[in-house]
Amino acid sequence: MPHLTVEYGGVEMPQEALPELHQTLLNSGLFEEYDLKIRLCRYEQADYLVGGSKQAFAHLTLRLLEGRSESAQAELSRALAETVQKLTAQAPSIQISVDLCDMVRATYTKTHR
Repeated sequence: MPHLTVEYGGVEMPQEALPELHQTLLNSGLFEEYDLKIRLCRYEQADYLVGGSKQAFAHLTLRLLEGRSESAQAELSRALAETVQKLTAQAPSIQISVDLCDMVRATYTKTHR
């Protein structure tokens, strides 16, 4: 926890995407560094439509344990969107969305080996 999944298509994510997103989460002050998990999932051109046409997009889903205030979540959502906006500045047009989802503490399980 938290788990950030970045689904994107029609745009390249630069190599610094992972460390930049990692730093954005860390800068929020809401998480310990060792808890951060980030995945980039690229969709090929034929795998998506935005508004009925092929358009660049990035959709971020952040799953985090419940209990964060709405204002903290809103600020985190804005910060993540701004980070992706900067990372994809080369795209002439892109739709960026961020969805924060609470995980239920009582049912979340995590193990280490």
